[in-house]
Amino acid sequence: MSDRPFYRRAVKLAFQIIRGRHYAHAQDWWPHLAIIKPTAGSEGSILWKGSAAGSLTAAKTFLVSFHSQPIIFGSGPSLRGQDLSRVAPNRAILLNGAIKLIPDLGGVFAVVIEDERFVWRHHSEFANFRPNDTIFLLSPAVIRTLLSLDSNWCQDRTIVLLDNLKKPYGQPRRSLLDPDIADLLVLGNDAALSTNPEFGVVPVGTVAFSALQFALAAGVSRIGLAGIDLSNAHMPRFYENGDTAKSGILRAQQKILAHFALADEHAKKLGVDIVCHSPVSALRDIGIVYQQTIA
Repeated sequence: MSDRPFYRRAVKLAFQIIRGRHYAHAQDWWPHLAIIKPTAGSEGSILWKGSAAGSLTAAKTFLVSFHSQPIIFGSGPSLRGQDLSRVAPNRAILLNGAIKLIPDLGGVFAVVIEDERFVWRHHSEFANFRPNDTIFLLSPAVIRTLLSLDSNWCQDRTIVLLDNLKKPYGQPRRSLLDPDIADLLVLGNDAALSTNPEFGVVPVGTVAFSALQFALAAGVSRIGLAGIDLSNAHMPRFYENGDTAKSGILRAQQKILAHFALADEHAKKLGVDIVCHSPVSALRDIGIVYQQTIA
């Protein structure tokens, strides 16, 4: 059973049938969301049912504010019991359910949510989740879901658009071999990544890879990956107790690992170290260095 409500599943199916492969992703923002992307010198806008609902911060502004050694936190079981005391609030980038780490971290730099199903499953938590100093990286589908649950949710927040380079907001689907985006991509071994996430990222089935593309584009020196296990997605996440949400990570594991391997290769060329803090992570199998202490 999907975490999406039935009517949203019906909308998704209808768009696949009516709009076809090239524009089926328009369901991500239909029916009430409109986005005006930031331009040089001005913020973008989020419109809901034709009225202003919030603003969008330019990705460039977000990228220049990165800590030189960010740590990206997933929700893997390996996070249980790990010491987070050395993690400064301005280093932590939280993915999906890793928002439950906020009390332990005392604050975060950014929250990244790509899949609307997480919001549908945990929307009650978002009602009180209002840290003023946190940046939110959100996909169009996530913004639409949040506003459908609370039309004021985006007000007074710092939001950066997490767009899909293959299925961009307001445009038809395109191939990663499209010459118009060739300068934005690194390609290799049936994998790809975006070097300019202002125009979109290459999703691969885990939001960790989307967040990693932003970190690599920020010119950092080191990126830590914590709770990004990939090997045990069938098991309860560190915050779950038996009620495990569905995950397609195991099914797509080889594809995901190929993309992380490309990212690690690209990082080395940039002089960036990628470090894995999970003792059971499949990332270790592709040569990403393991470091036990999250610091």
